Amino acid sequence: MGLLIAVKKEYFKVINYKELHFNDCGDRVAQLLHVELTSPLSQCQNNEILIVNTHLLFPHDSSLCLVRLHQVYKILQYVESYQNECQLKPLPIILCGDWNGSKRGHVYMFLRSQGFVSSYDTAHHYTDADAHKVTLF
Repeated sequence: MGLLIAVKKEYFKVINYKELHFNDCGDRVAQLLHVELTSPLSQCQNNEILIVNTHLLFPHDSSLCLVRLHQVYKILQYVESYQNECQLKPLPIILCGDWNGSKRGHVYMFLRSQGFVSSYDTAHHYTDADAHKVTLF
């Protein structure tokens, strides 16, 4: 499984890079990149960000939904462990990648319950209630 996080060095200084191996079916992994914003973005108050990239297992059947939830839980545990290990203050966390799910899925709902917001939903002014609307063509 190939993953990539690319940053422009004019805007971001890489502080640290880590990989999380799920060691489950599909050899899935997650990447954690700890970056610092540099000029011209460095005018922000908190200029460090954690970026996490992953490609979750595709839910070919309902039993794999639990595997996917476990993968997301491991990611959040790993991020918390990294923050504690590095004695970091709370930082913005950007989760990205192929989540292989929808707004109706358990992964999305779990992440929302943990305080994460969808940048896609924000950009398109969608709410969680929109997940239940059906469009007929």
